[in-house]
Amino acid sequence: MNQMTVKATHKDVWERRFASEGRLWGDEASSPAKYFTRSVLQGNGARILEIGAGYGRDSNWFAENGHKVTAVDRAANALTVATSDLLDKIGSRDVIYVAADFRDASIGAKSQDAFFSHRVLHLLGNNGVVEAFATLAARSLKTEGRLLVTARSFDDFKPLQMDWIDEAAGVAKYKEDVAELGDRRGQTLYFWNEEKLRNLFENDFDDISIVNGQEIESVGNVDDDGLPIMTNYVSISARRKYTPS
Repeated sequence: MNQMTVKATHKDVWERRFASEGRLWGDEASSPAKYFTRSVLQGNGARILEIGAGYGRDSNWFAENGHKVTAVDRAANALTVATSDLLDKIGSRDVIYVAADFRDASIGAKSQDAFFSHRVLHLLGNNGVVEAFATLAARSLKTEGRLLVTARSFDDFKPLQMDWIDEAAGVAKYKEDVAELGDRRGQTLYFWNEEKLRNLFENDFDDISIVNGQEIESVGNVDDDGLPIMTNYVSISARRKYTPS
């Protein structure tokens, strides 16, 4: 039995959100996770590294479809709200949950068949964190390993909720004075588009495909009529280029 690894975490906005809102996106796997399994991996037995796994809705999906998952999230509270199905798998051969900043997680070079991260990249900011994310994706994947990464797109800017810090660069911040935003107030977002994604990954990846999608921002984020507020994201699917041993 594999031992669950727990490393240093930070009491940040996601610790608070998982503690107060629980399973923010429900229990069903995301559309990108379903697409990755059905149209990209097309089989079972892949070793998948998931960054920003949260409470494991996608990790659980991958495991149910015959894959082995290393699920990384720095918010330890995410694990406390994980589904019972995921908790049953943690510590087994299906899912290893690592509560840590991905930069501190011990991931072997060329050890993974696939790299997956849904709606995390737009939260990483500056100071080299985005570059570290891309480096981990390239380093951890075997030759021709598959990648799928999504991030909130420029189309997701919401003027009633956000203010631009740098519109050209896609940097915005949730308004401080909108009480309904809760722990999102003051949080900085870094929106992405096709050009930014290609520039980040094209040196190490080919067979690149970029599409746009939409899903709820979170279960509790609703408009004045009680309808869920949708979020727009852009996704990149790619293949790790050949690198000599």
